[in-house]
Amino acid sequence: MQAEIWTKDFCPYCVEAKRILRDLNISYHEYKIGSPSETPQANQTIVDRSALLAKLPTARTVPQIWIDGTHVGGCTDLAAAVKRGDFSPQ
Repeated sequence: MQAEIWTKDFCPYCVEAKRILRDLNISYHEYKIGSPSETPQANQTIVDRSALLAKLPTARTVPQIWIDGTHVGGCTDLAAAVKRGDFSPQ
């Protein structure tokens, strides 16, 4: 499984969603909404908010998570999917 997660700094839900993905051993690429002057970390791309809105025009919050190309939603949605058994540790 491969995930894509759109985040921003100082977002506790983003931190929690990334923790859940790590706990499930689901690798992810992070699209961080930030300043173009920032240096991205490994597996991270710095974007501006318009990039998220181009991908998901209804996005109003972060994180926004896709797993294997399917939009899961935010952190609460991811946690609920795990609880339902939709995703299990790899």
